[in-house]
Amino acid sequence: MPDQNIELKYGDAVYVDLNGDGIVDQNDQKPLGYTDNPEITWSVNASLNYKGFDFSMLWVGANNTSRALYGYFRDQFGSTNTSALAQWVADNSWTEDNPGAILPRISFTNRVHNNRDSQAWIIDSKYVRLKNVELGYTINKPKWLSLLNYVRVYASGQNLLTFADFKGNDPEAPGSGLDFGVRYPMTRVYNFGLQVNF
Repeated sequence: MPDQNIELKYGDAVYVDLNGDGIVDQNDQKPLGYTDNPEITWSVNASLNYKGFDFSMLWVGANNTSRALYGYFRDQFGSTNTSALAQWVADNSWTEDNPGAILPRISFTNRVHNNRDSQAWIIDSKYVRLKNVELGYTINKPKWLSLLNYVRVYASGQNLLTFADFKGNDPEAPGSGLDFGVRYPMTRVYNFGLQVNF
């Protein structure tokens, strides 16, 4: 809970006395957001075949899921002021030019109470992702090579599009919080192929 010996400044976090006892302390805590395991996961698969062409795609998504921001998101420069500042934090922190920001002001010292657990550090992790897409064309019994039953050429991709409110990390990455060990995002993959059947 907030340290009573710290001088408040514009842009500092304001904590609410939820139980109404006149003191802001651990008794004013309540659950925030959802767990990092989505309550709702879904997928939509579609395919189409027409005159030798085939097309398929898979969309996936999750709803009712949250992540807590930790590490360099909250303690922006580290205890020794040697850490880099994440662009998302810089863009969303309070400044005189950005008074409606969702995060408290940035501080070069960890002697502030702005990094305590609060709704400012809980992010909505819902997302929609184009997981797979493939386009192919098949030539059956090609005249130019009678030994073949068919030849198929195709192009495919994985993780090509992601729609998510939070841009600081991959919303599909495992883990309950985002910290110094931020996970690598799902890789975007492009494939081109040739299938031959004798």
